Amino acid sequence: MPAKTRIAFVLILVGFAAKQVQAAPHTLVASPVANKLVLSLTQYAFSWKTERQAGYRVLVASELRKLHADVGDIWDSGHRLSQENKNIPCAGEAFPDGAKIWWKVQTWDENGEASEFSEPSVIVVEQQNQAANPQRRPTHKLGGGDLEFIEGRHGQALRFGLDKPRVEAPSYSALQTRKGTTISAWIRPDKITNHWQCIYRKEDNESRRLLAIGQEGPFWGLWFGLNIGGYREFGGEIDKAKLSDGQWHPVPASSGGSCLAPSLQRKARGTTEKAV
Repeated sequence: MPAKTRIAFVLILVGFAAKQVQAAPHTLVASPVANKLVLSLTQYAFSWKTERQAGYRVLVASELRKLHADVGDIWDSGHRLSQENKNIPCAGEAFPDGAKIWWKVQTWDENGEASEFSEPSVIVVEQQNQAANPQRRPTHKLGGGDLEFIEGRHGQALRFGLDKPRVEAPSYSALQTRKGTTISAWIRPDKITNHWQCIYRKEDNESRRLLAIGQEGPFWGLWFGLNIGGYREFGGEIDKAKLSDGQWHPVPASSGGSCLAPSLQRKARGTTEKAV
């Protein structure tokens, strides 16, 4: 009789540790950024809800298909190490009136684990029918030579430079308010240098104001100076090559009375304060 062979089967249980995936951000909100002069800047700030955020990335696109492809043709914030998730200003191009703009956000936790992107959210930009009522102020020319008018972004523009005359306007009480100020201009530089190129300057004792582009310290950028508890200047780093493309660029800067915010409606890379 054949010997019985006992075969022992050993069941090996292998435990698999499931990797916990961070939940995607949700409750996305895009809010228009108000300005004191009712300028048509169509600037927005982004907010969202999430858990355990240590970093984020915002993508803003002109078409939904681009957003699905992870292309932020209007703005890509890049991976920013920040716990902030409210009122993040869009530092990309201005939104066209009446356009649909798509955006989404991704976050990272303290361990460097990335979430999935949020569901896309859409912004329907309103048509800007309201405009500030302009108040004409007397101006006069400083320096020799004639003022040179060229075709501008809206009507005619003036060409300024080292060998060109300047335009000066007398001060008035509304310029000296410290509750809030917006200075905005359209510029098309013929030449970009590392020296400061002044766009607007108002020497008025403690109410001095400044808007300029140029190199200061480690970076080249847009600079805004104003009296907030003493005269202060803030700069936002920008790519100066963007200003050399022969196009007109808006350069607005705002103050709410407690902070300064220079903004080029292209890709800005952070801000810094300059000691004065």
